[in-house]
Amino acid sequence: MQSDGTGNDVPVVDNVVALRFDYYGEALPPMVRQSIANTPPTTYGPAPSAAAVAPWAAFENCLFAPGDVPSPKLPVLGDGTPRLVPLAAAELTDGPFCPNATDANRWDADLLRIRKIAVTLRVQTAVAALRGPAGVLFARGGTSTGGIRWVPDQEIRVEVAPRNLNLAR
Repeated sequence: MQSDGTGNDVPVVDNVVALRFDYYGEALPPMVRQSIANTPPTTYGPAPSAAAVAPWAAFENCLFAPGDVPSPKLPVLGDGTPRLVPLAAAELTDGPFCPNATDANRWDADLLRIRKIAVTLRVQTAVAALRGPAGVLFARGGTSTGGIRWVPDQEIRVEVAPRNLNLAR
């Protein structure tokens, strides 16, 4: 929707019958490299601080548990091979949370895994007389009785994978 602030809201895209977002992320959790002094110090995400930063202990943050070599708090996904895996909605809301679980602006640490987003958009013709019965060709049925006058729904899928998030691939 586009709004001019006076209550005259108009759709930017009309007759959208389906819209889906699919997220793909790293199967492996973030890892600390040989030393936090390395650049970058982690495979992805913020590096744990050598000093304690409330509410975290030294060498701990929302992604890493403290230790001589901080260990990841995120689980391995899929079969554990270094590839992109689909991320379910539940994985993006279950924690651990950054910057911490009590912050009003917290967000799920799994969001740092995302490397590719796929957007699927399906649109229909606005004229019901050009749509046949609901089914494979039409998400919402229309009034046309003959196939020669049908204008089937159109679907497009676009995948976005920023280069700077996929340097190792």
